[in-house]
Amino acid sequence: MRLLIFASVAVLARAQSFWKCCDFGEALGSSYECKEDLTKRLGVVSNLTNFLSRGIDGKCSEATDKGIITLQLLRGEIVAEALTIGKFFPKCCPLGHFYNPQIHSCAAKGNFQHDFAQGKFVKVGLPQCKFIVDNPDPLEPGADYCLDEDSQGKLVRRECREDTKICKEQRCVKKCCTDGKSFVGGSICLDTYTHGISLNFSSNIEDPTAPFALISNRTCSRIFLMSEERYIFNLLKNGVFRFYQNITESFVEEGLDAPNSYCIEHSNSPKGMGFFFFKCFPDLKIEEKFVYTKWSKILSCVFLVLTILIYLLLGETRNLFGKILINYCVGTLLLFLLLIYVHTDLEPNDSFCILLGYSLIFFSTALFAWLNVMCCDIWLTFGTTKHSIGITQRRKDLKRLLVYMSYGWGVPLILTLIIYMFTSLNVLPYEIQPFVGTTQCFIESRTNNYAGVLFLRLPHLIIQIINTVLFVQTISYCLRIKNEINKIDDTIRHQQKYKFKRDQERLFLILKLSVIMGVNYSFDALSAFVKMSDFGTVAKYIEVTWDCINCLQGVFIFLIFICKRKIYNDFLRKLNIRRTDHLLQNTQTHSMSSATTRFSLKNGRNSLK
Repeated sequence: MRLLIFASVAVLARAQSFWKCCDFGEALGSSYECKEDLTKRLGVVSNLTNFLSRGIDGKCSEATDKGIITLQLLRGEIVAEALTIGKFFPKCCPLGHFYNPQIHSCAAKGNFQHDFAQGKFVKVGLPQCKFIVDNPDPLEPGADYCLDEDSQGKLVRRECREDTKICKEQRCVKKCCTDGKSFVGGSICLDTYTHGISLNFSSNIEDPTAPFALISNRTCSRIFLMSEERYIFNLLKNGVFRFYQNITESFVEEGLDAPNSYCIEHSNSPKGMGFFFFKCFPDLKIEEKFVYTKWSKILSCVFLVLTILIYLLLGETRNLFGKILINYCVGTLLLFLLLIYVHTDLEPNDSFCILLGYSLIFFSTALFAWLNVMCCDIWLTFGTTKHSIGITQRRKDLKRLLVYMSYGWGVPLILTLIIYMFTSLNVLPYEIQPFVGTTQCFIESRTNNYAGVLFLRLPHLIIQIINTVLFVQTISYCLRIKNEINKIDDTIRHQQKYKFKRDQERLFLILKLSVIMGVNYSFDALSAFVKMSDFGTVAKYIEVTWDCINCLQGVFIFLIFICKRKIYNDFLRKLNIRRTDHLLQNTQTHSMSSATTRFSLKNGRNSLK
């Protein structure tokens, strides 16, 4: 029986002359294992397949990127390998498929017979070609091409051209992916072959049934889905793409030579399946200052997270200022994370770009709002002479916290909603009409358009001016108290000086905050009105340096509020770590002095008595 089977296999092998090492739809891996062929760009024309799984002696061949590999097996083990540069037949579709010239795609065939294919090995498609023409007349000598059969068994020739001369005779349509590929799971081009390009999916295409050539290999990497509900556009019969441009408030026509124009592609993603128009944008060039400040933001995020965790662990949020600081840290952390993402991932989709733009507007305003809350709280702590204790003070703190929360998060929310409303309604004059998410994921800066200044930069500047005034008033109050102390008698002066000494420690902290969070942000708010790079290289690098300092907010906050003896001691006690007696005694000696560094209305002037 075994001899009969072996004889039958030998006869088939001689008739077919060679075996395919793997099964159909499989390719040979680096360790001679058969795995699924995801690209199907190379094929073997043979009815004898899956030789390696038979475990018999003989030879088999497989097509690879390096050439044709032939394996010799003895007792089921590979004993020899040979690599030759064979000739590949140019087939338009994978084996087992025919070509559909109406939609420029491939469709499954009932059998794997391809009598027109000359040779044993085929190379599929024209993935490196930019201009592809079906059944060209006349043929171009020496042009790269591929052959296949249609559903009726007729041969179709697809030819690769070097120029756009063919586009004068018939419409040329831009395809987002290269030949045989389409979008899968987003804007990722993968080999699918079965989608091609159909023009019957949209009413915005003139004469969709007319023949057309394909332009593949888009010249830009950033594309956005063009929703027909949001954009006004048409693909004309001559191949010109016509769309309405908000910047100029007029229609723009882009020909085939426009590098950043439209493209059409089939998409298979959770957001939608089918053919869609996409707008092609040039690659975003990250400004030099964002390259430097990116690492400052990352470092700040690390220290902001540490500050939040330590404050929550030690219960520092029991007092009012602790709650304010946590809100400020959370807002700053989220803003920096969004900015890091924006300057790292430059290919968000259309809807996500809009969401990201409004999120940046909200959290950038929240940063200034909570900074304003901190300044107000410090000013009220030093500027008020009457303070309550006990339950009365706690009630006041609670009411003040609710006011702070409403302001710190409410103002950014209201401002964001106002921008969203005017962006959606589009009722304002162009000069002050805000645009978000059309060409960039933020409120856009356009020529002769001042919406960014009016709706965002100006409110930030006003808040920062208020902060500066509050700092000046606080410092003036402390200096005035010092002068009054010098005028009273020695006994009272001793008590007042003790109080002033502790006030002075808090003033020193205020001065640090004024430098870290006040002065720098004032420069940031002012520089938004002027492009520093226009004033030369020195001004540009001054702006970069200042921005890097601004982006180190998390580091400065950690140094001011966490790197203190009291926080260190509380942290040790929280971890049940005992210290030596002389250190504990030293801690008790300085406990009253350390406590004054807290910013809290609950432990305000009454705690200094």
